[in-house]
Amino acid sequence: MRILLWHGYLLGGTGSNVYTRALAREWSNAGHDVTVVSQEPHPEEHDLGGAKVVRPDVGGLLPVFVLDRYEGYEVRLVQDCSREALDRWVEANAAALRALLPADVVFCNHVLLGGPVGAATGSPFAVKAHGSELEYSLRGRPELAVWGRWALEQARAVFVGSSHI
Repeated sequence: MRILLWHGYLLGGTGSNVYTRALAREWSNAGHDVTVVSQEPHPEEHDLGGAKVVRPDVGGLLPVFVLDRYEGYEVRLVQDCSREALDRWVEANAAALRALLPADVVFCNHVLLGGPVGAATGSPFAVKAHGSELEYSLRGRPELAVWGRWALEQARAVFVGSSHI
């Protein structure tokens, strides 16, 4: 099975980065053809089980849920980015995914911004909700909640990891 695994962030560290590395590794070890689409500058430092890695050009912006430093990026909270900047970022990622199609599975991490990225591919996609976008960016921000709800409605499947989400 050909799987495109979108993760708009780096692969080191904690949380959804660990989840993405494990998913890529396990799917690859199970014999699937996996391509991870992320902003990881050094994929060779991570055990991805042989998955390929593609790093789209996102123009230097990295919209995040929790501020941290990432070399080479202008890091901004999702809620502090203009909708136009987010739309450009989504389209840059969606274009990278479209260039890799066809795939049996397009799996996108995060309701925002993974859901809109998946929808913009024009291909059926699944989205995995993580707590970070819900807790730190969507909660209390109606405009982002509406966008997130729309993205979930576009998805073929939605995955959550716990009853807390």
